[in-house]
Amino acid sequence: MQTEQSLRTPLTKYGHAHYEDNRKHTTTPTRDKQGTREMLDLSAVTLLCVDTRSPELALWAMKRCMSHAHFANAVLMTELAKVQTLSNDGIEYVQCPGMSSTREYSEVMLRGIAPYVSGTHVLIVQWDGFILHPDLWDSSFLNYDYIGAVWPQLPKTPVGNGGFSLRSKKLLDALHHPDIIIEHPEDLCICVTNRQKLEEDGLRFAPPEVAERFSVERTSWRYSFGFHGFFNFANALSENELREFIAKVPTSCCGGVDSYDLIDDLLRKGNTEAATALFRKCRWRRKSSMRFLTAWFRENMRFSGRY
Repeated sequence: MQTEQSLRTPLTKYGHAHYEDNRKHTTTPTRDKQGTREMLDLSAVTLLCVDTRSPELALWAMKRCMSHAHFANAVLMTELAKVQTLSNDGIEYVQCPGMSSTREYSEVMLRGIAPYVSGTHVLIVQWDGFILHPDLWDSSFLNYDYIGAVWPQLPKTPVGNGGFSLRSKKLLDALHHPDIIIEHPEDLCICVTNRQKLEEDGLRFAPPEVAERFSVERTSWRYSFGFHGFFNFANALSENELREFIAKVPTSCCGGVDSYDLIDDLLRKGNTEAATALFRKCRWRRKSSMRFLTAWFRENMRFSGRY
């Protein structure tokens, strides 16, 4: 899925483009006597996801993470009535306060998750963001109070995206201070609106070069510990995994810009079968549909040699 070129990413926010091969930061994977890769020890970290719309997809992403690492705890805050089976799978199921908007999601993330966090940190995941390369975990990540994928569109405050992020318990407690301004979306609230206040109180945000090793979202695709974004699934999953995922993803999760960005990426890669299957699940929106048709026309003309 990943070529040599994809392992090298341009870090352009520093004022000039340069490349860093993230594999130089890897450590030799721990193996048992039979040569089997051992699980990553994240016993100081709680795995947590807040999702009331699609808990089954949230569980899918959490279990992918749990297949790579041992956590202090794993918590899914959701609408329990929507969970098909409350199985004994090592996940703590918590009834989430009612949420009918992304703004209410932000409120829960900012001031509603601290009681469920064991250990020093929490790894926040969503159904479209999870661990990819456990061998790229670096224990120095725990030296920071917040790490998330770099925002290339915000060069002054580039760190970072909250969909796959590491946050300290200290940060969660600090967000309850009366001087903290609560805004939506929650990651911008933490990393832009309140960053100066939090840093004055001694909290540490990871520098971009560390965030680039931790996760990838809107910057060039590369080898990293985890990722976020449905539009990145053609890179994160094998073709078989992607086919299976598209077959089960609810239509309610399709139809947004991220879905059409993924369709565009699939068409560029020549995977018209997956692109068409996903398009059929998307809710019809004129602007997004025109983007798909434009991409489809472009790729068909390119393959026919007329574009």
